[in-house]
Amino acid sequence: MADLFDKVKAFTRPKEARELGIYPFFQALQNSEGTTATFNGHEVVMIGSNNYLGLTTHPKVRQAAMDAIALYGTSCTGSRFLNGTLELHLELERRLARFMNAEAALTFTTGYQANVGTITALVGRGDYVIIDKEDHASIVDGCMMCMGELRRFSHNDPQSLENMLSRVPDTAGKLVVVDGVYSMGGDIAPLPELVRICKKYGARIMVAHRTNRNAANCNTPSVLITQPRRRSRYACGAATGCFASKEDGITPPPGRGALGQSTVVAVMVRRHDRTNLPGRVPRDHT
Repeated sequence: MADLFDKVKAFTRPKEARELGIYPFFQALQNSEGTTATFNGHEVVMIGSNNYLGLTTHPKVRQAAMDAIALYGTSCTGSRFLNGTLELHLELERRLARFMNAEAALTFTTGYQANVGTITALVGRGDYVIIDKEDHASIVDGCMMCMGELRRFSHNDPQSLENMLSRVPDTAGKLVVVDGVYSMGGDIAPLPELVRICKKYGARIMVAHRTNRNAANCNTPSVLITQPRRRSRYACGAATGCFASKEDGITPPPGRGALGQSTVVAVMVRRHDRTNLPGRVPRDHT
């Protein structure tokens, strides 16, 4: 009789890598201050941090965190949906919306949750979600959870996307999801051509986080969802590195600036778009 844990017992590669001294995950740091860190008692150069502006150790940021703990404690003690929403959350969302010239902003805890939450809210049975073959794992997970039909097109290949969209029924809702910058290869999505194709076939396009090319100016696009055949658009995204926390933030339409990559993630509607909302009402997520 098969045991679910048989594959766990047979998976020995992590142990073998540790014995060779090359296991890269869950390595504990004794200290991490900006551009350097202490690892196994030695000072090393930190090149993997999302703390782009060094704000996590800024005296004003540290003091603000201590002031918040003194007032609210160390936990929200519940989910945002029920009793976990603090005035701090609402103030953050108001400021983000004001900064982005948006009607409202909704923050998630991580960029992963933003991608999963956005895709599963928009795509349901009878809809299609079409993704680049090299999209981030959080996008793939969102697609697997959403109960829609998943299709993949060749990496950064507009013709492959067009071939895929041409086979999707006209009556079905369609969401195309790509990364703005692909984290593994560093290449950039050909957005102008992709947007043109999406408009041709009546598909929405979601450009997911992870650009950060200009994080020092908080000026990189995260997630953008455009509405075909109209100038209205919906945005959600990530902003890690410009804030002093591991959070993913929001992004506006192209040309309006952005926050860069981080872990406060927001979904928002621009002020002049509120009369052009999609006909389909997203499912409520509890």
